[in-house]
Amino acid sequence: MPGGRLYVVNSPEVIGAIQKVPRVLSFWFIEATLTKNLGGISDKANAILLDNARGDKGSNSLVVDGMKATHQAMVGQHLEDMTAQAIQRAEKELRLLETTGTENVIDLWEWTQHVFSLAVARAVYGPDNPYEDVMVEKGLV
Repeated sequence: MPGGRLYVVNSPEVIGAIQKVPRVLSFWFIEATLTKNLGGISDKANAILLDNARGDKGSNSLVVDGMKATHQAMVGQHLEDMTAQAIQRAEKELRLLETTGTENVIDLWEWTQHVFSLAVARAVYGPDNPYEDVMVEKGLV
């Protein structure tokens, strides 16, 4: 993770201690950061997403509830179907890049964000993906 720290825990005792305090050391923040960075959401929207992520206010946050629902929905054949949709959409972007020629210079981060957004949105929304509209993808609508 650029700009962040990564800790690898391989001690059963430490893993057990971490699992006893799931709201203190949480993967939800990593997922929310990925969503913010690759999804291009605003700081205000990210603050709403992360509000009460540790459950200090008694109930879960939007990010925790949303990620749990997403994880439950993405099992078995559903996940395989979504993955196939995402790969097919990403392949389309790769082929477009290939046909434009190698002399073009692209911003790798911007292009990666674009491909990731379209591929994931295609997996979620299917053929009626609203993010195929550039104005929607860029948040201008």
